[in-house]
Amino acid sequence: MRALIVVDDCDGKMLAQRFGLPYRDTPQLIVEMVVAGALTEANGQRVWRECFSDRGRWAGYRAALAEARSAAAEHEESEA
Repeated sequence: MRALIVVDDCDGKMLAQRFGLPYRDTPQLIVEMVVAGALTEANGQRVWRECFSDRGRWAGYRAALAEARSAAAEHEESEA
């Protein structure tokens, strides 16, 4: 099992990329947890909003969630 690094700062992300380590930032992790069923959609949205003081970014939750669900469905279809 490989480790997953949760990092939000740019330097940390660049370091993880340089060493080929898998990473997610908090918004990506929230979406993955909702898609996996570890968080409800409503709770995911609450946590997402806490990540951004700019309310303009709140609407991105629905788009990110739709994209992740679509990717998960495509992955499941390719596995079948």
